[in-house]
Amino acid sequence: MNWITPFAGMFIGWITNVIALEMLFLPKDPMYLLGFRLPFTPGLIPQNKTKIVKTASKNISSIVIDSLANGSKEKAFSLFNKILDKYWVTSIFVPEFKRQDIYDKMVTSVAQDKDTQKVIHSILQDQMEEYDANHFEDTVRKLAKESLRGIKVLGGIVGGLVGILTMYIGAL
Repeated sequence: MNWITPFAGMFIGWITNVIALEMLFLPKDPMYLLGFRLPFTPGLIPQNKTKIVKTASKNISSIVIDSLANGSKEKAFSLFNKILDKYWVTSIFVPEFKRQDIYDKMVTSVAQDKDTQKVIHSILQDQMEEYDANHFEDTVRKLAKESLRGIKVLGGIVGGLVGILTMYIGAL
């Protein structure tokens, strides 16, 4: 039996997963060969940054708006009061029932007014577009370090098992 086959399979499985994971972020720019753009360049995330930002900002703004309208009213009202009380005059002249009324009108406006929702979405989208792609990559890599390592190891294990299977089939 040739034990090189399982080790080759392990290496191929591992290196394939390493390349696939790196292709999420790299290359940052399109690459060309003989005037033709190479497929999968730039990487998945750089190529789709605009779509990712647009989708994420829309989802986040929807969650924020929904949580204001339907979520924990106590937390949101507490935040509203903290913002309002930044100015000493409001704590003297705006009683609790009036604060609640202002808050309810504001939340209703945000939850029902499409123009207000568009502004919130636009603010989030603008902020997310300014987020540096390298910083995003570093953040994802740090957060997913163990998972990414596990994916690479799993590729090696599966490749090794395929190599062992191939070795036994070849011995028959």
